[in-house]
Amino acid sequence: MLAYTPLDKKSLALLLNDLHDFLRALRGMQEPNARDAATTSEERVREAIQKDLLASDLKFSFFASALQSYKRDSVLRPFPGFYVIEETKDFEALLADTNALGSLKDMCESTHDIDRRIWELLGWVLSSKALRIHSTSKTEYKKIQELAGAPSVPVAEPDFLFEITYSSQMNAKFEETKAGRDLLYAFHGSRLENFHSIVHNGLQCHLNRTSLFGEGTYLTSDLSLALLYSPHGLGWQRSLMGPVLSCVAVCEIIDHPDVKCQVQKKGEPFGEIKRGILVIREIEHIMNIKIRRNPVEILLLIKKEDEKDKRQFFLIDMLLTAARLLIAKYWKGEMKMQINEWYKEVWRMALNDKLTSNLKVKKGL
Repeated sequence: MLAYTPLDKKSLALLLNDLHDFLRALRGMQEPNARDAATTSEERVREAIQKDLLASDLKFSFFASALQSYKRDSVLRPFPGFYVIEETKDFEALLADTNALGSLKDMCESTHDIDRRIWELLGWVLSSKALRIHSTSKTEYKKIQELAGAPSVPVAEPDFLFEITYSSQMNAKFEETKAGRDLLYAFHGSRLENFHSIVHNGLQCHLNRTSLFGEGTYLTSDLSLALLYSPHGLGWQRSLMGPVLSCVAVCEIIDHPDVKCQVQKKGEPFGEIKRGILVIREIEHIMNIKIRRNPVEILLLIKKEDEKDKRQFFLIDMLLTAARLLIAKYWKGEMKMQINEWYKEVWRMALNDKLTSNLKVKKGL
């Protein structure tokens, strides 16, 4: 049987004092770790920005565009896990922290204390072990034209070019799939809000809604056509490149039987795809473009929006969208295909400032 001696007041005070010292020492051990974590995130961010400010700016612009989209639950993937509370994505807190940010350059030059969570968010967006984005010279645009061919209609040169270098493991898988086959070069146009997911997850077939030539990922050797599917979209308000951008991806594709120049619709015979359009059903067949020595999955062409574009394209888009809704309701078959071609040609003219108030429908439409 164990016997306990009651503590007097002096002994109890000494015990409580020892316990207080222990807890203070334990807290002192934890606080430096927290500071170290914040310092690590901050150092990572500063290093990324100093290495390539424009590339860091682009990453955050893609992230901000996806976050502001009404489809953010599907396009903001991956999503920062520390903004998930009880399996629910806290978009409002994430949006509030994003809006509180200054420009990346100002943050690095700031002498004020910045909240640890902000550094962690920036570190999450700018850091990746699977890929690296870096800005490149605009002279690379000429090499792109040599590889993919000149557009059918002259288009303005991009304002910025970026390369995305992926891990050696992903490159090795692409080379294995290639197995000595030839390569094709093509453009993929998409809304700005989709590029956060495209960069991290690839050109996912299930995200594509276009089905004119069957299921799959659509690419084209004609840059002017790709631009039709890359309207200017809202990015990041504090971006060095501007808050409104358009982006087109340049991809290297394996010349595989699954890369269709003809597709079969359900219940219909094979239909011919228009010249310059590729439909890829297996995403593994899209990978690197090797303009330089380093293998790159996607090369991005970025175009800023000017005020004239903003006014002109909004009006054109509203009118032509209304026209397409009427076409979808009242026309079918060959007539619908012809009118769709006319619609695309009008957009090509708009992109090159050739649209006038006297547009005429082509004979036979």
